Amino acid sequence: APKKSIDYAVLEHTRKAGVLPVSFAWSDLGEWDAVLANSPLDENGNSLSGPVHVRNSRNSLVRSEGMLTAVLGLDDVVVVTTQDAVLVSSRAASPDVKGLVEALKEEGRPEATEHLRIHRPWGWYQRVDIGPRFQVKRIMVIPGAQLSLQKHFHRAEHWVVVRGTAEV
Repeated sequence: APKKSIDYAVLEHTRKAGVLPVSFAWSDLGEWDAVLANSPLDENGNSLSGPVHVRNSRNSLVRSEGMLTAVLGLDDVVVVTTQDAVLVSSRAASPDVKGLVEALKEEGRPEATEHLRIHRPWGWYQRVDIGPRFQVKRIMVIPGAQLSLQKHFHRAEHWVVVRGTAEV
């Protein structure tokens, strides 16, 4: 199913919604420059998040979800590191990230539509490795939550509980 924002998908089509006037600061964070403008900045105008190290760089947004990301001598850039991809862009070009994602989809790149970590109501799972006849996942189940029963006819499943207690 295509991803749509709640205002387009639901609110514009319902007669059961109301609108109230309120007074608060609001900024649409739909582009990386908006994220930079609404983030705390260091003395060089950089927005830094996660394990990052920046040297001799100004007016940049650098975010990492895990691995150390280092930026040296670059100004006005967006660098975003996730578990499955790295984006490096000039701030001027960063609004075209949607076009980049569309090009990746056309190339059949799974990173354009899938992430390594998938969140579910019971917790999350993360693909560790995948091959022609196997898949290895790391699964975190929220205490007290449960997964639905799934049967696989073309592969076996093996579970290793490393912390807590599981009931199958």
